[in-house]
Amino acid sequence: MLENLYTTKMSTDSKKLQNRFLKIRSANGRISKLVALILSVVILTAILCVTIVLAARTRAKDFSMSEEEFAALAEKPIGAVMADIIYADAEKFVFHYNEGLFIIHSEDAVTPPMLQSEIDFAINLKKLNIPYHPQGDSVLGIRVDKEGKNAYLYAEGAVQGYDTYKISLDTGAVKKGAMPKNIEQFPGVKKTSETIENPIGWYSNTCIVNGNSTYYMTTENGEVSGLRLITVTDGKTADRYVFARNNETDALEIPFFAPEDIREITDAALLSGGIRYPLQNAERLREIETQFSAATPIKGGTGCPFTAEIIFTRKDGERGRVTIATDSCAVYKSGGDYYDYSGGDNSRLLGSFAVTNTELIDLAQPKKFAETAEAALEYFFGAFAKSDLSLMKTRVTNAFLAQGYIGDYGMCYGMTRARINTYSEANVVEFLKQYFGKPEHERITLSEEDIALLNKDAEEMKVFSVIITAEHTVKGETKPPQKEFLNVIVKKENGGWLVHKLF
Repeated sequence: MLENLYTTKMSTDSKKLQNRFLKIRSANGRISKLVALILSVVILTAILCVTIVLAARTRAKDFSMSEEEFAALAEKPIGAVMADIIYADAEKFVFHYNEGLFIIHSEDAVTPPMLQSEIDFAINLKKLNIPYHPQGDSVLGIRVDKEGKNAYLYAEGAVQGYDTYKISLDTGAVKKGAMPKNIEQFPGVKKTSETIENPIGWYSNTCIVNGNSTYYMTTENGEVSGLRLITVTDGKTADRYVFARNNETDALEIPFFAPEDIREITDAALLSGGIRYPLQNAERLREIETQFSAATPIKGGTGCPFTAEIIFTRKDGERGRVTIATDSCAVYKSGGDYYDYSGGDNSRLLGSFAVTNTELIDLAQPKKFAETAEAALEYFFGAFAKSDLSLMKTRVTNAFLAQGYIGDYGMCYGMTRARINTYSEANVVEFLKQYFGKPEHERITLSEEDIALLNKDAEEMKVFSVIITAEHTVKGETKPPQKEFLNVIVKKENGGWLVHKLF
């Protein structure tokens, strides 16, 4: 059989040569035949090995996520379902979000202060015949074997026609095939809410318990780019970002300071958006040290945006950092732990570095201006209808963000989504006349600042009466509630328009 197979692969001259070998009836002829047989096996084995290697490379390439696809996913806001961690130990962790399955290996895979991961395998689930959505008639099911070596992806639900895949968590290799019937599942998959006391932020539904460590995922800004891995080992919390966080590269190797580490401080600087703000008022250094070292823990964390860091230098030469909230809250974060350092707001702290929270927010949120006030209104509610938190933030003023109108978990005024029904430009003079003509208990809440805003020059500001439909329902109602808002749209120095206030 091998001889026949061998001869089909040979040229005509080679076949003649083989025939000559077969005609020889001496010992030399038998040796020649044996040599030919051995050569056949060697050649076939080599071809087979090359084929296997090429097939493996093709598989990895076929199912991997391109740079463009990865960038598009990383820029998205987290939707209705949080990312899920699949497996974690001291050397690797694996998580899934939307169409991406990510495998990360590192000698210090879960140890801070590393803020930027090297993703070994980013698998695009759209390229597999498998559902990747976490909701619907058919959803993605993932099961990891007992040893944490392989993950099996399959469809759960009523719709048929999907395949099952085996993915090696060590090599990233993808192979189609049935899941073993008697597979022992990794036992460390638990519910986060039942396992972690006061989990941080918007956390993954499941966590991984492996040895004396527990791992789960969270996000601080409701966006994929802000996904973090939280590790709790013997009561101590470690924190790392799974994607690139910012461009403040000189801060990446500086460890976090806990309150007790903030002592004998000789210098402090603020970093945000790649810009360093030195301390402008040295007399406040002792005040900052006292407040930060005596800060009180915040259980469960906070939804504040954290886009700036303070770098401390101690008398002994040690440098450390904390991440500060850039809304108006007097809150800072040390790794995965949150602290309140003042009973007031953060304006005095930021003033020590000659910067304001709106300036920091502006650095983190490049604006997208509309050409008209009407377009600004439509763009904002177009993003609101899709719960596109990231886009909503770019369509509003810094003052809007600083007031906390847009929450960090995809909500605005408690609504996850809202679509615009009708809107019309309001006559501000007529509105204010009607407002003051009503009894106080019938008025909407307007501050003196709101009233002053409504009296501004109409060329710089427009007010619209908007009726919207919210996605959620109010208790006792059978239909999504309709709400009416006044929307203030302002014209900026560059001639573009931004949403400034809703009330």
